Amino acid sequence: MNIAKIKKRAASEGMTLIDAAVPRSSADSVVVFRKKCAENVCGYYDKSWTCPPAVGSPEDCAGQLLGFDKAVIIFRRYENIDVKDHKMLEHIVRWHQDSTRAVKMMFEEEGVEKLILCEGPCGFCDKCSYPDPCPFPEEQIPSASGYGIDMEKYLRSNGIEFKFSDNEATLYGIILYRDG
Repeated sequence: MNIAKIKKRAASEGMTLIDAAVPRSSADSVVVFRKKCAENVCGYYDKSWTCPPAVGSPEDCAGQLLGFDKAVIIFRRYENIDVKDHKMLEHIVRWHQDSTRAVKMMFEEEGVEKLILCEGPCGFCDKCSYPDPCPFPEEQIPSASGYGIDMEKYLRSNGIEFKFSDNEATLYGIILYRDG
């Protein structure tokens, strides 16, 4: 696999990929984190295939993370935006998800087994079909929160400052993969 080639292609599309530690969670830590999800501040708890509880059991999610030995953080900075404009922010989040899917395809073209995680629901469909079957399961990008990953702490542990201001936002994701 040629990760340098993928990073270069992603950069040409405005995405940055940097090597990172593989996030780990125990089933217990996933349960604790999901209690925050159950407060449903974002409005997607039990309403999306890529958010809790549909994303999988705490044991399954923690176990999936153990199956990967490499990770990159994927991010893109969006400038000159009004982060208080919720419609604009929803559009940017969806654009980020679509850009992440493009990088996912790059990994697939290289034949790499991977798991892609972002914040929030996957956003591929205008309205998630949950609880009815997902018509596009191959397009799903699960929520990092559903896997018990606190993105702000994870980013900090990898030397990245989580940034959000009145006129810019940087959106992040994680790509876990097997090297070889």
